[in-house]
Formats: sequence, C-alpha cells, structure tokens
Amino acid sequence: MEGEDLGALSETLSLPDGTGHRTSLGTVLPALSTWRRGRRERSAVDSWRHRVEWRPVTDTAPTAAGSWLVVHPKSASDGWTDACVRALGADGGQVRLLELDGDTDREGLAALLRSRYAEEPPTGVLSLLALDEDTPPLPGVAPGLTGTLILLQALMDAAVPAPLWCATRGAVSIDDSDPLDAPHQAQLWGLGRVAALEHPDRWGGLVDLPAGPDSLDARRLCALLTGACGEDEAALRPAGVYGRRLIPDPIGGRAPRRTWKPRGTVLITGAADGPAAHVARRLAADGAKHIVMLGPGDGDAPAAVELKAELDALGTGLTVADHAPADREATAHLLERVAQASGRIGTIVHTSASGELAPLMELTPRRLAEEIRTHLDDTGRPLDELCDMGPEDTVVYFSTVAASWGSKDHGSYAAATACLDALARRDRAEGRPTISIAWGLWDLPYGGDTTDATHGGDTPDAPYGGDTPDTPDTAETPSAPHTERSRRQGLSPLDPRLALTALRQVLDHDDPSVTIADVRWERFAPLFTLARPSRLFDGVPAARQASETARGPLEDTGGDEASALRRELGALPEDERVERLLALVRAHVAAVLRYPAPESVEPDRPFKELGFDSIAAVELRNRLRAATGLSLPTTVVFDYPTPRTLAGHLLTEVGPGEAGAAAHPVSDHLDELEAALAGLSAGDPRRAGLVNRLQALVWKYAATARESDEPEADEQDLTAATADEVFALIDRELGV
Repeated sequence: MEGEDLGALSETLSLPDGTGHRTSLGTVLPALSTWRRGRRERSAVDSWRHRVEWRPVTDTAPTAAGSWLVVHPKSASDGWTDACVRALGADGGQVRLLELDGDTDREGLAALLRSRYAEEPPTGVLSLLALDEDTPPLPGVAPGLTGTLILLQALMDAAVPAPLWCATRGAVSIDDSDPLDAPHQAQLWGLGRVAALEHPDRWGGLVDLPAGPDSLDARRLCALLTGACGEDEAALRPAGVYGRRLIPDPIGGRAPRRTWKPRGTVLITGAADGPAAHVARRLAADGAKHIVMLGPGDGDAPAAVELKAELDALGTGLTVADHAPADREATAHLLERVAQASGRIGTIVHTSASGELAPLMELTPRRLAEEIRTHLDDTGRPLDELCDMGPEDTVVYFSTVAASWGSKDHGSYAAATACLDALARRDRAEGRPTISIAWGLWDLPYGGDTTDATHGGDTPDAPYGGDTPDTPDTAETPSAPHTERSRRQGLSPLDPRLALTALRQVLDHDDPSVTIADVRWERFAPLFTLARPSRLFDGVPAARQASETARGPLEDTGGDEASALRRELGALPEDERVERLLALVRAHVAAVLRYPAPESVEPDRPFKELGFDSIAAVELRNRLRAATGLSLPTTVVFDYPTPRTLAGHLLTEVGPGEAGAAAHPVSDHLDELEAALAGLSAGDPRRAGLVNRLQALVWKYAATARESDEPEADEQDLTAATADEVFALIDRELGV
C-alpha cells in the first residue's frame, strides 16, 4: 500500500482481472498510501512524546539521620537554616554548620573541608546556598549557583565521601496551582542532573522546599535526605513529598485544541543551515508571510541564499540578519526596522544554542556564569521583552534533553536550558502563551547550528567520561561518529521532517512543555542507571522493565566457551588462575576499546583512564558473561575498576573448587544427565528412578566426606532419636 503497487495489492486481496475492481482500487490507492504513511508517522511521533509529572511519594518513613553538614550563606536565609537544622537533629541526628560568603574560593574551601571532615566525614551535606536572595548574583545567574559549583568541587578535592544535597525554593512547580516563584533557581536543577551523572557517588539530589520554613515537615525532609524515599529529585509541599517523573504523552486520538497558524511576522533565532531553516520552511508552508531569521552570518551565506529561494517559491519573504544578542540597543533598533518593513512580530521560535562542553570539575564560576548568560541571551529572552508579545501571540523555546535528564559535560548548558523551561512555565502561568520543547538529537549534517544535533543529543556517560573509543573509523562526515554514538546509547536521531510534525502537534494542542526524543529504552535506561539508580523513568513502562532486568541476576549461560574455561582453570595451579583470567579480561577490554593487542591494556590502570564509558562497560560485561558463564551485574566494571581487580573477582566467582570440579571429565556427563532429566515429564517412572538413584549416591559420598571426628550415620545414638528421625535416616540410606 505504501509503495502504491497496484498489482501486488490486488493479488494480496485476490482481486480478479477484468472486473473493474482493480481499476477502482487504483483510483483510491494514492489516498490509501498517504493515509498509511501518515498513520505510521503519527505512531512514531507519538512514541517520541513525553512530559514531566510530579507524583506523590508514599514511602516517607525516615531512617536514622546520622551526622550532617549544613552549608548556608552568610546572609540571612529567612529562617531556613534553623528549620533544616531542627529537622535533621530531631531524631538524634548531629548537625554541624558551615557558613560561606561570596569570597570563598575552591582551594580554600577544600583545605577547610579536608582539615575538618576528611577523616570523620558527615553522613551527608545539605547546601542552602541557593536560598541566598540577598547577595546580588552575577547577571543572569541564579543565587548560590556558583557557590554550589565551588562546594561540589571542594568536596571532591578534599575526598569527602558524603553525598551533596541541594535545596531550592520556588524553582519547580508540581501543578498549575503551585506557583513557580524563582525560575532562575531552576539552573541548579539543570546543573544537578549533570552532577548526578558525572559524580554519581558524590551527588545526593535536589529538593525544592515549601513556601516558608514554618510549613517544612521535618520527618519528610529526613526521609528524603536519608534515602528512605528513593528519590533524588523531589518537591516538599504541605500535602507531602512529590517525585519528578517522565511519562509517555502520546496524542493518540485526542482532537487538537486548535488549528494553529503563524501570527504576524515570524522571528526565528538560529543559523540558516540548522533547525531554524527547517522550522522556517514549515512555517512558510503553514502560511507565514514574512520570516526574519536572526543568527550568525547574513543573507549572503550560501545556506541563506538557498533558503530564500525556497521561501520565495512559497510566497514567503525572508530577511536574514546578523545578530549580536548581547547588544540590547542594537537589537532594539533591529526589531524596530523589522516591524516597520514587515509588520508586527507575533510569532517567535528560538532554536539557537551555544556553549562549550566541559566537565563540572573543570568549570570555573566565571566561565559558568558567562556561558549561562550567553545562552540566555542567544535564546532570546531580551527579544521576547522587546517584542512585547501579547496573549494571542506565540513564543516557542527549543530546549534539550540535557535539561530534562542531564548529560555529561553539559553543566552550564543544562543549567541555562532548565532555566528557560522554568521561565516558559512561569510565562504560561502569567497568561503569556509560551511553549518549551526539550528535543532529542536532530539528524542534521555537520556544519551549522547544531542546537540539538550536538547538545541535546548527548546521552549520559555515567559513570565514565571521555571520548567513546569504539565509534566507526570510516565515518563519512565529522557528524557521523556522534550520530552513531547516540544510536548505540539508545537515543536515535530524529528525522527533521517528523520532528516538524511533532512541532506542529505541540502547537495545535497548545502543549506548554513536552520532551520529544526517540529513545530505545531497553538500551538507554540500563546505561542511564548503570552507576546510580533513578526513579525519573519509573513512569515509562519500557524503561522501568529494562532497568529492573539489568539490575536483576542474569541466568548462567553455561555455554561451551564457559565450560572450556572452567576446565582449563581447574587444570591450572592455583597461583596461575588469576593470571589466566587477567589475560581473558585484557583481551576483551582490547576488543571493546579497539586496542591493537591485549598487551596494550595496562592491568592496573583504571577502566576510566583506559577509555571506558557506559556503553563499553555494558559491552565488556556481556563479553565476560559469555566467556565465563557467570551472572555479572551491569556495574561489574564500575565495582572492580581495574583489569586486575576484575580478574580477581572473576576467580572468586568461579571458585577453585568449582573450577576443579568442572575440569573432571565426569562433569560433562552430569550436564548430559541434567538435560535428560529436564526432558522427562514429572510423572515419568524413569525420572523417578533416576532421581532416587542420584539421591542415594549423594548421601553415600557426602557421608564419606565428613570430618573423622563427626559420627557416621550408623554410629549415631539411635536410642535418642525420634521416630521421624529414624525414618528419615532409613529413607536417606535407601535413596527413597
């Protein structure tokens, strides 16, 4: 049907020739083909759609609070410090305070933490730095954000193992009745999601506090911070604890709220060779009369010239202007000229993105602040204010999945885009029609505005960092390794044509906030939770099932390769077994990382330094499982961080006794016997006879292996035995 093959379809339907049926079918076949393609595409787009929901958490019984370090700003925090100290100390918890001011630097704080807490670390660290509303932050940067970065870095530098929890107030909204008072504090949530992936063992989580300290429930706060709730992104409200969840949000058969049309002059931020160009084509097809594109470069660029020709054919004018977002005065003059020449701006779509990637441990406070401010300027918050958008107008922000669930090395980018999401939600609550879409990877050629082709598409490499070593060596374009990497992690690039269909659905249904990503949950979810559990995806059935399967024990493969290895180990002297397993580990590490030879793998070098990321960790686990027949967890490389320690663990799991037994020729016959028993039904008399005989053999030879000072069965004092014990002894002797 999709290929409009009339002959094949007629034969499938058994339509005879010469009756007119084929002619009639040929008339409607194009419409059927279009319907079929549209149905399939809508189904694909439906599977991409997700949204964030806050769900009540019922298990909030606190565990022992332990000892806590509460880090608070020097300025007043409206009673929050006292309230949190009382909560953590209510059930015998020990609380120490550490006051920080704006002059604290990383080195000095690390030295202080090292001297006070390295040897006797607290159970956890709670930061209230984000609640400092009195100290003016750097322009565009949330209060306490740079201080939180310094605190995290100093805790790492000082080797303080306590997890860091960070509190905000008014940074998130659990529903339409819950005001989002401090959208800039959402920057900390974006940064925290990246910290959870880069430092899974040192990051505790994020908690948004209620409106005032008087409404803080001490027991619920303790339950959250001590891990009793199992949440690491939560909001405390008078009604209870709410956990953040990503849930599927398919359109299905829902009718759209409207048929959206672009209003007035359309303003798009972004380059002419990126997502902005695709959006421009779609809005021109939807009836836009004039489009203004603001971004790097002007209308003489080849991509801009080509786009202008395409839009001219559709009857849509195009103006491409080089734009310097930081120059607010120049931006105001530019918008005034646009309005005079093309009419009032009534539709804005922000697709641009910027920012350099770096691990959190390499970010400086100034660099973090500059990148956040630059990104907020690039994505057009000043433009929205200058355009004075009304309630009938539309503003769309292109965000990224890095803000939704984090991404390695995207700290400043995730912080900025999380702030944009929060600003969009607040705008919507105040009556301004703002939409925020967190996109996955767009499948675009390398070279232009890679809004979500680079930033949004990177999935987390928890627990390992660095470049992936196993991307194809024969990439046709510079973007091919990145795209292939994303696919292997479970995040497939989005076809731009279908992504625009998803955009149109969002506009027609007036969705305030949605995440659009093509996620292969069976691969992505286990990688995401490899080093750190997360309840974020508990609302996605496929993700929850994949994570549970990965965490559970895997069935012993018992393959030929594993059996041969165990026989070989059993024949070796004990001191040579670990070296044999080390050779095995190095060989598979070399294969996974594409090293030239196993000898290139240093046995005592950490896997992270060898080049491992989460994908490589899972692949090595699968290889070793097949080679050894052992049930290995997905975190085995994380738990045993060098080839030598991993080899020692494998020897422990195999066990010298088991290896020796496997080396005996009879072990193969036992495997055959087990298979034969499995093939006999429970009522088969042959199965009962074999089982009885085996029981007799087990009893006979188990008895001879007892210690000499332990009395044999026939030497035991039967006069003291009960009737049941005597009958049991007879049964064992006779193999009954």
